[in-house]
Amino acid sequence: MSKQIRTLVFTALFAALIFVSTWVIHIPFFAGNGYVHVGDVFIYVAASLLPLPYAMVAAAFGGAMADLASGYAIYIIPTLIVKVLLTLSFSNKKDRILTPRNLIACGIGALITVVGYLLAELLLYGPVGCLATIPGNAVQGIGSALLFVVIGAALDAAKLKTRFLDK
Repeated sequence: MSKQIRTLVFTALFAALIFVSTWVIHIPFFAGNGYVHVGDVFIYVAASLLPLPYAMVAAAFGGAMADLASGYAIYIIPTLIVKVLLTLSFSNKKDRILTPRNLIACGIGALITVVGYLLAELLLYGPVGCLATIPGNAVQGIGSALLFVVIGAALDAAKLKTRFLDK
């Protein structure tokens, strides 16, 4: 299989994984204004494995479709923006997933999640309503970072990048 086809297949797989891990495994918080999920973990993994434009597509599509399927269509535009921004600080250039840059990117991703959704919710709910969502978005960002480290370590131990993607 050519590298281009392999990249397209992994992009589609990550979009599906992001969708399913966001849609199925989510916990509503703060009066139904959102939910905590594990989909961002797979956005981080995708951004660590795929070339940037492909990671952006997988993140945006998977996240937006999960919002639609979960009844949060009002969040599709903010999600498209936030999920694309999450991918920007990660790098796929090394032979490992857990690199110093990608570990720093986890912190940046948590900040993007909190600030990005805070701005969106400021428009949706006003200045008081948006403040109530900060704790849930902070849990989302920090939890995603921690779980990314665990999954990234397992994938690095399995040498996923060299065995499957770089052929």
